[in-house]
Amino acid sequence: PGQPTVNPRLVKEAVTLFENGYEVHVIYNFWVRWADEFDEELFQKYPKIHWYRVGGHPVFEPIRYLWTRIRRKAYLLLFKIFKRSFFLTEKYAIRAYPELLKKTYRIKADLYIAHNLGALPVAVMVAKKYNAKVGFDAEDYHRGETNSNSKFYIEKITQYLEDKYFTQVNYCTVASPQIGEAYQQLYPQLKPITIHNVFHKKLVTCSPTLSNENQPLRLLWFSQTVGKFRGIEDVILALGLLKGLNCQLTLLGHCSEVVRKYLLLLAEQNKLNHEQVKFLAPIVLKSLIDLANSFDIGLCLERNDSKNKDFCLSNKLFMYILAGNAIIATDTTAQTTFMQGYPEIGRVYQVGNTEELASHIKFFYENRDALNRCKQKAFDFGKLELNWEVEQKNFMKLVELQLCKHRK
Repeated sequence: PGQPTVNPRLVKEAVTLFENGYEVHVIYNFWVRWADEFDEELFQKYPKIHWYRVGGHPVFEPIRYLWTRIRRKAYLLLFKIFKRSFFLTEKYAIRAYPELLKKTYRIKADLYIAHNLGALPVAVMVAKKYNAKVGFDAEDYHRGETNSNSKFYIEKITQYLEDKYFTQVNYCTVASPQIGEAYQQLYPQLKPITIHNVFHKKLVTCSPTLSNENQPLRLLWFSQTVGKFRGIEDVILALGLLKGLNCQLTLLGHCSEVVRKYLLLLAEQNKLNHEQVKFLAPIVLKSLIDLANSFDIGLCLERNDSKNKDFCLSNKLFMYILAGNAIIATDTTAQTTFMQGYPEIGRVYQVGNTEELASHIKFFYENRDALNRCKQKAFDFGKLELNWEVEQKNFMKLVELQLCKHRK
């Protein structure tokens, strides 16, 4: 239900299957304008993978796009009127569900892989028609994405779709062991396999950039979107406690002017100078890893206000590792467990504890040898095991096992 480049896991799987000799079709919906440019670069790089956008586009197919938005709002209204009725649940879930289903029915395949819960009903229904296999990639713990502020129907729709379709998949991959354990408890027959959000080590072009006392301490945070209440406030407040230390924070991602002004005002209120907080627009993955290589610390600031956030291991964590950054991470369940397995690469602090975060930053600022050891250890783990070259073997075993069963 989203665009390819906003889902790196989908892209890695599609490219891996193609490079292993399979014919690959990717069907997707428009999601966000800034991703169009990166999608186009991807399509040009892999023209023999079949890419299909359905459901319209606000610029190229505005009428169709507008119609799908109106239709989904109407479905949601029906959901509320009929007191949580589930007779149109699949259509509530994503904007262009009918178009996604129609296009997928036209493509006979041996295996259908759904990325994101909204695409799962499509994969299951079409696979039944062609007697094919179904895989599902749970990058998130979907029923745990909601919190006390979420709209009631989101949680109900999610649970309904999981209960109805998870029992019909042939395999399930997850982005962290914690997500897998949570789903395993709900669906014992599922047996999820963890596929981490790692990247190709071939994208790395140089060793970690060593830091010394004559340089500023360079901190990096990135995501598709720079937003409020994503942990960035923690860092700005922590830097405000470290007056006199030459630290720089770079935020990379799509950032609205409202959010930019909000963060700059917060920085000003905490006596940070104008050079300490910088903003960069999204860039392609290869350039992102090259850029991250020049930084000292990668920030993993996941919150724990929902089970999904508490269970997730984001792609930023593995990108920092591959680029040779020391890690400072919040103490979510998944990140704490991960960092306990790799204690040499960085430190963990309690969510919202800016004093503890400040102490970690100060330690690395004053102990550049320790910082460089963390950077080198992270880089070594990235090259040795935390990369897609290793992880894709598990993915391909799953796929080939299902295709072998299908042929029989």
